[in-house]
Amino acid sequence: MDNSSRLCVQMNGGIDRISGLPDPILTHILSFLPTKEAVHTCLLSKRWKNMWASVPVLNFDLKEFGDGYSDFKLEDYETYIHRGNEFENPYNEYHDPRPLFEWFLHGVLENRELLHLGSLQFRWAPDGGCRQVSMNWLDDIVLLMPRVISVFIWKHPCPDFPDSVFSCASLENFELVVDNAPKELVSPKSISLPSLKVLHLGGQVLTDDFMKLLFLGCPVLEELDLDECMLVVSDISSNVLKKLVINSFNFNYDDKIQISCPGLLYVDVCSLGPTLFLKNVASCHSTESRTYWRKISQNANHLPT
Repeated sequence: MDNSSRLCVQMNGGIDRISGLPDPILTHILSFLPTKEAVHTCLLSKRWKNMWASVPVLNFDLKEFGDGYSDFKLEDYETYIHRGNEFENPYNEYHDPRPLFEWFLHGVLENRELLHLGSLQFRWAPDGGCRQVSMNWLDDIVLLMPRVISVFIWKHPCPDFPDSVFSCASLENFELVVDNAPKELVSPKSISLPSLKVLHLGGQVLTDDFMKLLFLGCPVLEELDLDECMLVVSDISSNVLKKLVINSFNFNYDDKIQISCPGLLYVDVCSLGPTLFLKNVASCHSTESRTYWRKISQNANHLPT
């Protein structure tokens, strides 16, 4: 008997009171679990069979899938994922968990209820060699109207992201971090994220064209965090941006970047390379530096002393 079953039968003299809770409370509890663990609960009883399919949070992490067959049995997944559909099992690499991981991910998306999604977290950090991962399944995520999308890819080439991600009307918080060298160029054809307030980009090459698309397509963007990005830009301008964090590792010391954000309240710059000029930031209350190599020029006419 697993831990979840023992918890149910031992409480209050063997009465299963957890299963008697309303569906919204149960799905809220499951939202704190990785999706793999949430799906596992369908084995508890008929009451829990499809409860996972209504959880408003999806959390996929390759590390949850161990190192191969020793940790998972495919027949178990067929028991609690299979609901009348035929699934093809592509798991043909004995020590590589990635095929099973992808199969599980697609199985969850195909069988999940068509309810709005609060948050998606996707972490792809394989220990073995790099293999291209398709992100086309994000088209299905966008249809669920998510408010938060967080994608972290480590030691792996950055895949092409479907255009739908950059035109998700419901998205309020977007994180895309690619911990890989060389830096990857993010270049969507267009950007239309009318609800986006927080954006965190990591390991990307950002150009002037991208920054123009970004600020035109994100009219309410308040926080921008650029972590270990290469900034091939000359200007960062926004009338609504309130917080700007730059951790840049450009190696061209002759580059100059002008930051013109009249609504900026906080700026934190850690820059190895370009000189950054702050202009028209009269409301900025906090300016911080974190390295000896940072070069920043503040216009005394526009900044508080």
